[in-house]
Amino acid sequence: MSTVAGKTRVVSARALSRQWSSLLDEIEREGSALVVVRYGRPSAVLLPLEETRRALKLPRISDLEGLSFIGEPEVDVGLEDFALDEPQISIILGIAHCPYLNWTASQARLPAPVTAMSLTRLEHGGLIERSSGAAWRLTRAGTQIAVKLDSNP
Repeated sequence: MSTVAGKTRVVSARALSRQWSSLLDEIEREGSALVVVRYGRPSAVLLPLEETRRALKLPRISDLEGLSFIGEPEVDVGLEDFALDEPQISIILGIAHCPYLNWTASQARLPAPVTAMSLTRLEHGGLIERSSGAAWRLTRAGTQIAVKLDSNP
């Protein structure tokens, strides 16, 4: 792995907040980089100031120890690939049209058992995934389905 920083470590956002001073000392002393992980996903990279003055070359996520990067394959999905019922279609479109990207089950306006079953089926089908907390978001396949549902009258 070729990076500008001496070594790269992964640290959770919680650990960063609790050990900020000692981690900042380590960055300055050793010239190391820290990748901050929040909710299981990389969210920031902290580098020493001296290192950032040079040409910045950040580490690849897939090269970092302690993290595994799982990308979704590029696949074109169609409506015929999924047997979606009305509650599932309602949830997909609700997530797609959510203006603040933090859709929760309470926004479904469906009975709780129907919402729970639909969310489970959509998640297992690879169309939605959990976001932060109790929020849901569309996967790449779910986004493709939402676009196709929006274009069908």
